[in-house]
Amino acid sequence: LTLNDASVTMRKEHSEALGPGFRAGFLGMLHMEVFMQRLEQEYGASVVTTSPTVTYLLDFGDGEDYVELDRPSDYPLDRKVREILEPTVVATVIGPNRYLGKVLTLLSQRR
Repeated sequence: LTLNDASVTMRKEHSEALGPGFRAGFLGMLHMEVFMQRLEQEYGASVVTTSPTVTYLLDFGDGEDYVELDRPSDYPLDRKVREILEPTVVATVIGPNRYLGKVLTLLSQRR
C-alpha cells in the first residue's frame, strides 16, 4: 500500500510490549483509518494501533547535535538532559468577528 500512497512513512520497529512490527506515519487520523481498513479488507491483516506520538529533541548541553526521541521508553536515564524540545505550531486563525469568543475558548481549551 505504501507504493500507492507516498504520504505514508514506514519503518521496522521492535516493541518490548508488542514485539516486532512497523511504525507508520500518516497525514492524520482519517488517513490512518483509511489505510488500516485497506490493510484489513485487501490483505486480511490484523492491525494493532497505539496512540500517536511525536518526536522530541533532547539537548544534553555538551555542544553536540540534538538527539531525537521517538518514545518514552528510550529516554536516557543515565544522562542529564538540559532541554527537551517538542513540536509546536504557529497558526493564524481567520474567521468572522461574531465567532471570536468561541474561537478563543476553543484555542485555550485545545492548547
